Amino acid sequence: MQLDEFGLYDIYGVYNVPFWQKTWFIILIIVIILLYVIGIGYAIYRWHFVKKNKKSAYDLALYNLAELKKDQLITSQNAKVFYYQATMIVKRYLYDEWGYNCLAYTDYELINFLQESSDDIKLFVPEIKRLFDGSQMIKFALDQVTDEYVAQDYQLACIFIKKLHALKDKKESPES
Repeated sequence: MQLDEFGLYDIYGVYNVPFWQKTWFIILIIVIILLYVIGIGYAIYRWHFVKKNKKSAYDLALYNLAELKKDQLITSQNAKVFYYQATMIVKRYLYDEWGYNCLAYTDYELINFLQESSDDIKLFVPEIKRLFDGSQMIKFALDQVTDEYVAQDYQLACIFIKKLHALKDKKESPES
């Protein structure tokens, strides 16, 4: 080996090229960066341009109540499941549409809350009180009910949601 002008030995043959200097590694890094950029672009596209078909709280509540009927839960044999789901649908509607944080309320707490509310919603409390009373009787006292009683409570839940929706529309519409 010969010394160069700086007093260093001349190395011409490299036995092992580090992997980060090899062509396959550079191509891999470029592919990873491209996939990352494409992924971010797709996420921005989905977030900005693709809109979900979001149903209104009213439509969702009526749809869920119709599903109860379709699943044949409006019978005395399935009363416990019906009352649980019907009260949760009403609570979810009140939360989504009216902004009442009532999902964690018990049925009695919800009735008391609605009776004490300052909105016009308290006018409809006697109608929905029967649904929640029936729910309490079925869930905890294990009372037996007839199919007609459950069907009437189903109708009460539907009417309650429709009346609240009409009230909400009346409040939001400009008075002329």
